[in-house]
Amino acid sequence: MKNRLSIFFIIIGTSTVLLAQAPLFYSEYSVGESNFNYIEIYNPTDSIVSLDNYAFVYTFNEPTIPGEFETWKAFNDGAVIEPGDVYVISNSFLSQQFNQVDQSQFLMIHGNDCLGLVYGTPDNYTLLDVVGDRYESPDIGWDVAGYELGTNNHTLLRKSNIYEGNTDWLLSAGTNIENSEWIVLGPDQWSFLGSHENISDLYPIGCTDSVATFFCVECNLDDGSCEYPELNLSIAEIQGMSDTSPYEGQVVTAFGNILASMSLSTGHFIQDKDSLWSGIYVNTAWEKSSSTTGLIVTAKVREVDGLTILDDIISLNSYTYIPEYSPVLVPLVINEALSEKHESCFVEVIGKCVEPNNEFDEAVIELIDNGIEVVISSLIYEFDFQVDSFYRINGPVYFSNNEFKICPKFINSISPYVSIPEFDSLSISVKVINNHIEIESQYIGLQDYIIYNIQGQVIAQGVFDGSISISTHSGNSAYIVNVGKYSQLVVGQ
Repeated sequence: MKNRLSIFFIIIGTSTVLLAQAPLFYSEYSVGESNFNYIEIYNPTDSIVSLDNYAFVYTFNEPTIPGEFETWKAFNDGAVIEPGDVYVISNSFLSQQFNQVDQSQFLMIHGNDCLGLVYGTPDNYTLLDVVGDRYESPDIGWDVAGYELGTNNHTLLRKSNIYEGNTDWLLSAGTNIENSEWIVLGPDQWSFLGSHENISDLYPIGCTDSVATFFCVECNLDDGSCEYPELNLSIAEIQGMSDTSPYEGQVVTAFGNILASMSLSTGHFIQDKDSLWSGIYVNTAWEKSSSTTGLIVTAKVREVDGLTILDDIISLNSYTYIPEYSPVLVPLVINEALSEKHESCFVEVIGKCVEPNNEFDEAVIELIDNGIEVVISSLIYEFDFQVDSFYRINGPVYFSNNEFKICPKFINSISPYVSIPEFDSLSISVKVINNHIEIESQYIGLQDYIIYNIQGQVIAQGVFDGSISISTHSGNSAYIVNVGKYSQLVVGQ
């Protein structure tokens, strides 16, 4: 490659100062989501270039003085760029992910902030390259290569036939793919970070997602132009009531109450009805607030290791209580083996622990009525199960390692359950006092009760722990009270 190193001499009194000004320029620029920003500077010469006298400079939003930069950022002491190599500056997130990053710092640039590369001092410098217009600023970002708001939430690659910077942004940005110096990619695309490769073979560029509206068959680099038809579906429709979703690979919009969130907020179980097939897992690191009820999600449907999930999130909105989007969810009481129809749904089981926590912190519960075994996972909440103890457990159903598992959410998801077939009058006291049926048990733990009137109709049922008082709304009536398998006739006073 031709040596483009320029040598300048400045005479100061009787001293001669040698300044080495190389035609460095921005080879890559990215303003991504959540300030995942970086810039890449390329050395097109065959000499090592010291960055001691270089700086990258900003104007924030509308420049205070048109044409002047407001913030001066120097490079690290002793920083150099090898011949034909690049120098990458990024925020701390990217520096932890990629070893190509040379300088890590808080890189506070937005799509409407003009970014310059200069040589010299704050009082006397030469502008080498620029991204954005230093004379005026748009609200969000500048168009690039015909792409609207190309500098905002996009990654820009300098074309490989560019060998020096351009201080005329309008010429650099161009008006279409052919006359622009840049290739515009979608947000947070870091595939080319760390090198300024010959990318001429990447043409044509466009939408490379086959399920998108503007899918480009011949394109081999995605430019973020994909659009998707609106497909609003219930979760049961997405699940397809089958082992795999009929919408796999397609973009859908769905909503659901948040059942539980994974540790480190890596994903969330949501459910849109109080029925089977109505739960799904949303794979996104979104922080749930205490007031949030649920999520409205636009994302791609994927099957990952047998689990149907919403992935590659396109949009995500939370809601608190909205009647249209806020079903009242109670756990589905399960008395059968877990299967696909329970996947990601909020369920409840009652059973005895027959296998304690293994090395994966998973226990096995045997359901009390039929002996079916169910795996309990500590994926969200860890609990030390004791063999031969009875428990009532609820939580969303997860699928991993070819097994469906219940994931308790927190301490209230697991409670002891008393299952004693021989309750009798010595262990249970049932009375009617002031139009209330008072039940007391010598046992501590959740116990089932059912109350019938004299016509055999159920007037109340549920669970209690130790004692409970139930209003009868009438006085002189007879009732049959069942606690477990114990029954007692009581008469109102």
